[in-house]
Amino acid sequence: MKLRGWIVILTLLFSFGSWIQSQDIPIFSCGFEEENTLKPWKGFQGSVLQKSSKAKEGSYSLEWQALKGSLVGFSALPQNDWRSGTSIEFWIFQEDSVPRTLEVRLKRNARSLFWRKIQIQNSGWQKISIPFYQFARKNGPLWKDIRGFALYARDEGTFFIDQIQVSAQKTTDIGKIEPDDLLCQRAFLEEKNVHLFKNDYFRIVTNTDIDGKKLLERCADLYHKFKTRLSLSTELEIPLTLVIFQQRERYIEFCGDTSQRIYGLNLSPTTTDGRTIFDYCVSCYSEQFREDRPVYFHELTHQLVSKYLGFDVDQYWIQEGLATLFQLEMMKEDPQIRQAASKMTLLKNRVSLQHLDVKYLPETKEYFQMMTLIEFLMKGEYASEWTLFLKSFSTGASLEEAIKEVLNIEVKQFEIKWLEFCRSEYS
Repeated sequence: MKLRGWIVILTLLFSFGSWIQSQDIPIFSCGFEEENTLKPWKGFQGSVLQKSSKAKEGSYSLEWQALKGSLVGFSALPQNDWRSGTSIEFWIFQEDSVPRTLEVRLKRNARSLFWRKIQIQNSGWQKISIPFYQFARKNGPLWKDIRGFALYARDEGTFFIDQIQVSAQKTTDIGKIEPDDLLCQRAFLEEKNVHLFKNDYFRIVTNTDIDGKKLLERCADLYHKFKTRLSLSTELEIPLTLVIFQQRERYIEFCGDTSQRIYGLNLSPTTTDGRTIFDYCVSCYSEQFREDRPVYFHELTHQLVSKYLGFDVDQYWIQEGLATLFQLEMMKEDPQIRQAASKMTLLKNRVSLQHLDVKYLPETKEYFQMMTLIEFLMKGEYASEWTLFLKSFSTGASLEEAIKEVLNIEVKQFEIKWLEFCRSEYS
């Protein structure tokens, strides 16, 4: 064969190899055709499972007779590391057209999971396809440690499920964050003055004239401070996203759009100048602060706390405490925070630990008391127990339970010591 012929063949082989590498590679699939297909599947809280001949492809599907609040799950996964995963898809069938709501859950354990609410709207077969970046998080799940797949029924009904597949690619961040072009288009519609700044750890999208390079440097400084103060060594696998709007009205609209379109949720309207919605930090521009607006660092800290420590955004005492603390670290000359913290040393301004541990949206003034609690735990006489103290929450312990069990002290005595610390630190 002539040299030119070999060159053509090698070129075609190389192109084919590149094409193969670019394709999604399933890391988990289930079509219910094998004899023992149902063996790894379990039904909970009243679920009834059986094999059905009503199939989207092949001869069989899974029939799930679901009560409201019931669960069907699969735990015999061929692999638990889903960092290369990009999306999950499956087909689901219902006989009537009554709208019903389910949750797709990717579980690390019973408490720690990724989840996404879905709507089954019509009769017949419906394809469900969910990119991984559209999953919300609960209690610090990790893509490298997925132990089970489950469906949870928010409504009663009979469903037929077929052709489940988890796709993957070799690049681990594909599918874990919304693609740059889609994010820019969704955030800023047809605007032309849109800027994207990114490095390995942060991604900033804005329609302002903010100095992106300087802000990335400030974000890197926050990241360094956070890891140093909390003695963390691992690196972020996926960049954190910060979206900054010139107009406050568009910022509010985008928060609503993100909660509904990305996560399928209806969150309360935004009233503050910054918000964290799972993997999105969102804010609006301030000419006064420009790249140093405190709320940017406050919201990014919320993401760092979720990613590294596994605390959800609604675990307010530690989320708002750490976010306020690192906001202060980044804004060293912010007398308002110190002044507010100082006021917390007055008994008339303080609230109980039990009050701080309730899952409600706290008043802004309570953020500073939460910050003093964090500083006491990190710098006070119990600093050596800080890591163990945090780990106790992975089992669902309350703040008061952790104080008693880990620090071995009664809550009232702990509060006295905390107040003494505040008076010496902030007065």
